[in-house]
Amino acid sequence: MPIYSLHETKKAMPDDENPTPDPPDQIAELTGRPLSAEEKFYREAAFKEPVESSARIEETAKFLAGAVATSGGLLLAALKLSLSGPSKWNGLWLIPLALWWLSLLALILVLLPQKYTVGKNEPAAWRGAYLQARNRKYAWLLAGAILFIVGLAAAAIVLLFTP
Repeated sequence: MPIYSLHETKKAMPDDENPTPDPPDQIAELTGRPLSAEEKFYREAAFKEPVESSARIEETAKFLAGAVATSGGLLLAALKLSLSGPSKWNGLWLIPLALWWLSLLALILVLLPQKYTVGKNEPAAWRGAYLQARNRKYAWLLAGAILFIVGLAAAAIVLLFTP
């Protein structure tokens, strides 16, 4: 099965030692074996992964934002119940809440659109803007997840070591 390439190829002439390039508008035919089913699967996955990863990052951020809000609500409900009893208010409970609020802020920044300036006919700029957006979203997602986990650890420590 022939494979076609738009790249310039060098063709050696029988009487010439220096190869000459084909004209740029000519398509060179390359021969090779057809891809196996497994190779086709990985080729398709390699093309789809960069595009689909941005949507997965956003879905993960939505999930974590819900988990952060739920955890914060449960902590506030526990605080309200503990304040109604004989126990005294402990300001250490603000630490996990502050960490979760920062986590929620970081996760919201994942979902907010950002303006990227690219040219009309500049595919390299399109790719760069897309990768920049994906990397920015991933960095905010990672920050939000770390803050959430640290907030959970802080809540556990405050719960265990507060009289």
